[in-house]
Amino acid sequence: MRVLTLAMMVATFSCKSGSSEARTGTPEQLRAFDFLMKLDELDSAHVGAIGNLSMPARAFRLTLERSDANAAFVRLSNDAQRGGQLVALCGLKVTKSGQYAAALEAARSWGGEVGGMQGCLLGGTRPVAEVVHEIEAGAMCDSYQGTNESPELRAHYRAEPFAPEPRGRSASD
Repeated sequence: MRVLTLAMMVATFSCKSGSSEARTGTPEQLRAFDFLMKLDELDSAHVGAIGNLSMPARAFRLTLERSDANAAFVRLSNDAQRGGQLVALCGLKVTKSGQYAAALEAARSWGGEVGGMQGCLLGGTRPVAEVVHEIEAGAMCDSYQGTNESPELRAHYRAEPFAPEPRGRSASD
């Protein structure tokens, strides 16, 4: 009986924890992945009065550094909240994933709006279709990736620890 119970517990844990590919990476990269899974808003890459790197952009960069970045972005595109799915779409574009075209087609059918901080403005919403268009054009992906930032600024952001503060969700979500 104990062996059967143990086997059932292992099977349950395996199903709940998802694929092993989504659990590879440094502890910081795993925290970033978990953050993106729960992300239901989407901030621009740089926020606040002095343009600090936003937590979604930081989480994107950490996920992009993973050896299995494409698999992580595929999982996010399938399982994350809407904000995480939008970040994942950008990740699939940047990694030149074979799944990008299908994910883009699915995203074009998403309706609704997504909230978040845009520059120094908090609380506004934007149509999801507008964000999908920015991803398709590459503008959001470039800013999330830091394409136009100096190497010194990218190094500065990379040195900061990833410590997101939840906004609008409880820690138990």
